[in-house]
Amino acid sequence: MSRLSVILLLLIVLPSIARAAETIRIASGEHADFSRLVMQFPETVEWVVGRTGHGYVFQVAQEEFEFDVGEVFARIPRTRISEVTPKGDGLVIETAEGFHADAFELRAGRIVIDIKDGPPPPGSPYERPLPDGDDGGGTDPVPTALSPEEPDAPSPQPLLTGGSGHSSLGGPDGAGSDLVGTDPPDFPLLFDKASPAQSLSGERSAGLALPDDDQQERADRLERQLVEQIGRAVAQGLLDADVSATEDALEAASSHRQDDPPSRPDRRPMPVDPPPPEPQEPESHVRIQTSVDEAQGRSAPAVSTDRNGTSCIPDEAVDIASWGDPPENGLKLSEFRSRLIGEFDTPDPEAVERLARYYLFLTFGAEAKSVLRNFDVPIHNRDILLAMAEIMDQGESTLSRRLGGQFRCAGMVAFWSVMSKEPLNSWESYNQEAVQSTFSALPGHIRRHLGPTLSERFLRIGDEASAEFIQEATLRSGGDHRDAFDLLEAEFQLAEGRKAQAQQSFERVVAGDGPKSAEALIRLIETRSRLGEPIDGRDAEHAEALTVEHRGSAMEHGLRRAAILARSGSGDADIALRAALALPAEDAKAEDERDALISSALLQLAATKPDGVFLRIVSPELDRLADAGLSDPARLKTAERLVSLGFDREALRLMSGYGGQESGAAPLVMAQAFLGIGEFEAAERYASRADTPDASEIRAFALSALGRAQEAADAFPADISGQWADAFALLAEDWPRLRQTGSADLSTLADAVQHAAKVETPLPTLSEAQTLLDRSREVRQALSAVLQQP
Repeated sequence: MSRLSVILLLLIVLPSIARAAETIRIASGEHADFSRLVMQFPETVEWVVGRTGHGYVFQVAQEEFEFDVGEVFARIPRTRISEVTPKGDGLVIETAEGFHADAFELRAGRIVIDIKDGPPPPGSPYERPLPDGDDGGGTDPVPTALSPEEPDAPSPQPLLTGGSGHSSLGGPDGAGSDLVGTDPPDFPLLFDKASPAQSLSGERSAGLALPDDDQQERADRLERQLVEQIGRAVAQGLLDADVSATEDALEAASSHRQDDPPSRPDRRPMPVDPPPPEPQEPESHVRIQTSVDEAQGRSAPAVSTDRNGTSCIPDEAVDIASWGDPPENGLKLSEFRSRLIGEFDTPDPEAVERLARYYLFLTFGAEAKSVLRNFDVPIHNRDILLAMAEIMDQGESTLSRRLGGQFRCAGMVAFWSVMSKEPLNSWESYNQEAVQSTFSALPGHIRRHLGPTLSERFLRIGDEASAEFIQEATLRSGGDHRDAFDLLEAEFQLAEGRKAQAQQSFERVVAGDGPKSAEALIRLIETRSRLGEPIDGRDAEHAEALTVEHRGSAMEHGLRRAAILARSGSGDADIALRAALALPAEDAKAEDERDALISSALLQLAATKPDGVFLRIVSPELDRLADAGLSDPARLKTAERLVSLGFDREALRLMSGYGGQESGAAPLVMAQAFLGIGEFEAAERYASRADTPDASEIRAFALSALGRAQEAADAFPADISGQWADAFALLAEDWPRLRQTGSADLSTLADAVQHAAKVETPLPTLSEAQTLLDRSREVRQALSAVLQQP
């Protein structure tokens, strides 16, 4: 390559490298009356916040930044902030009605945006309208309605045409119009490449614009329906499938398949009383059928959906009551296992599914999961069965994304969706009628197994009515409830405010050393920690021992957390903080729990431990503590302790993440720290926000250091007299104020100086000169008395 080519290549590549955008991660946090977004830029930037039709827009003058919003909603709900979207040189923050924005720069490059409850204050600078588009035009890129002048979207071509020429979605001749109707469809349309509807690809109308998740889900549902009906068309002879490429492989594999499986005796499920009739959710308007189906007057059933359009899993997939006979009638494991392997040692998928379902019916989650994973055969709704298996063992599951979003459906799947979620969210709407009716129809042994967990889950979101319903339905199941219901009774006592009785109930379950004793110990420690009551050191040791005993189980994490809380509450805050800092954080939830434990231990450490112990634990971990999601009380208490020991910069580093620096005790701590490092303007600004004698002294020192002596003297209220108030008044030569001070010597000095100042004789007589000497002597004596004060 010639030298000229190399130079040209560098001229092309280097500018693009220099313009590489830096990614700014958006952190978030939830508080009692506001939701917070925090951005850390590498240096100070010019920024602005203003109103848009969606809520608010944040923009920076520089354009070399990209914004990562992936973790925003991992820590906050969508109550105040419904969406955060990067757009051009900033962010669009969509909010609901009844909230307003407040923004400030915490320090150089660290910008904070709070979405607070209530209307904005009068004259708020963040209510000015700003454009939210990349081009600054201020127009909404997604129109809210089709303009009357815009032409209607062209009709799509038929998606599936049978041999008779009929269209499954209706064509221009109106065929199939009774199935689809004339309203704009709310699912993604598929067009041929030559379709004029391509004009919509760049700019969608509002009638076709859907959120990404909703659009993807509906597209997947339509795809499944199309694949199913194409298969029906092939089976009915309307389409020919080209399988020449796989015929040889199928022929070779067919020799290993079971040609004639042995007959199986019929097994009729135990009759179960049907649940009460359930309200029918609106069904999808989409119908897909072949010409044979149309000629026979039948169509594929519509997919049941919830009110948000989510496709609901049919009852057959989760109807666990029909998967076995009552255990008291005898187990049939040998019967199910004997049918697993057919001829040529080939697993039978149907037999594998039946065995896994039977294990689930017996509440054997680990065994069901083992069967599903060890026999590598295709099984319908395998993810649902795996999730149900995990629910049986752990009381929750994240193995099926489909199942987690089914809690609004009207069928049985709503119950299993709620069981998979831990914790439940108080802002989400669950189909309680479907959950309760499904639970009531479960066999007794399954109700006894899952009931306490579900009841406690509802209690935690304040839904006592649902929790009580589940408890009563479980009691009706009979059998031995053991200590599970003693634990649940303690939870009800706690919810009703009977804290002492609840703690006694927890202690009884712990002393019983039954299956729920470890869980009861966790709840006992958590309750006492939340109430601020002292915790017995033996409870901490007990929790640590049980942590080792339950290593690798679902209880290990809760026991480890309880042990740290117990150490904090029993006087061993240094041990607790070390243990909390050593906890791993696999996800956002674990990180939040770890930060809460660190905050609890740090509060106790700062309040109770000697200076040497405090510094030995905190100093090496200061950077990590400053970046952690500590609570505001923990940050403030630790910063106060650091300032008292002279670690001003370290205190400011820790207070950088404090949420309320403008009120309470925080301004005083910030003022002391800034004064300690010589930033007098910042010290004066923070001290002016606190109305205490200490704040007045700090403000006076800062103003005096800035050369503003009179303002330093005026920092103290006029009726306040004290050592520092008198000293700064003396520096400012505020004689009227000093005459009123409580110090006799200072009052005498001020009086003498004021009288001396009144003698104004250009050429004094001998008598006047003697008077001047006498008063000068009085001033010297008064000044000497002041200087001799301790």
